[in-house]
Amino acid sequence: MSHLPWSLQAARALGHVLPPVFAHLVTYLIYPQQRGLHNARSFTVKSRTGSQFVGTTADLHALHVALHGFGDWRLWVVAAACCRPGDTIVEIGANVGTETVAFADTVGPTGRVYAFEPYPPNVASLRATTASLAQVTVLPCAVSGAAGRCSFVAPPSDQSGIGHLGNGDLMVDVVTLDGALPDNIAIRMLASDAEGYEPAILRGAEQRIRRDRPIIVLEASEMLLRRSNTTLAGLAGSLEQHGYRIYRIGRWGLEPPDGRPANWLALPPQDAALAASIHRAIQRQALSPLWLH
Repeated sequence: MSHLPWSLQAARALGHVLPPVFAHLVTYLIYPQQRGLHNARSFTVKSRTGSQFVGTTADLHALHVALHGFGDWRLWVVAAACCRPGDTIVEIGANVGTETVAFADTVGPTGRVYAFEPYPPNVASLRATTASLAQVTVLPCAVSGAAGRCSFVAPPSDQSGIGHLGNGDLMVDVVTLDGALPDNIAIRMLASDAEGYEPAILRGAEQRIRRDRPIIVLEASEMLLRRSNTTLAGLAGSLEQHGYRIYRIGRWGLEPPDGRPANWLALPPQDAALAASIHRAIQRQALSPLWLH
């Protein structure tokens, strides 16, 4: 932990012993988000899965890791339940690496994490965080349904994770998943947080999905999907046409999908039995801080 204010250190200490569902309620009372944004303190901390994370409190996503040692803990639970050392995880919209570090620790040094991120400042942060993780390959591009170049709307400085393709001032490279990865790797898990462009990503990954049948975790928001002129029903249809069963990743386990913004878990038929174990793992670990390092 590098030169953190005492109040952040105190909040972090509590965040490490409280269950994840309660930790943020307490830690942000001790070290409010606005204080972190104002202090803009650079830091290096150990994530709760073991690897180092490099960030700044001026970014709300990084601040969450500074306080708690994790980003979205439920995504980490899903990865731990589904993946083993040596597996390959593809992360689209890796942002500054809040989940990348946990994915890398999950698959270990014999596995691979391909982290796609198009926004240059985020790419720099992502590379700083993963510099010691040889299993992580950072690809500085967006992923969609066709390769080329596209304009990108940059995120505000305090919320690094909400940039997206669209009518922005920045031009970024765009690839398809089918065309961007080596043929000799098999994707075990595909995680996407692309601010509404998930349907296009799936279109550009149809060959991989048919061949590898990966477990898929993606952002599902009716409002964000309007950016790509589709709906939650359309997103569900894109997954169901491949035989996937869809669940909403709730705070206390897996639920049927509904209209609320959430992360969806999509399981292929051969992994259908994982739903019960993932549900139990989320329930168990929501109430216990001990599952993490």
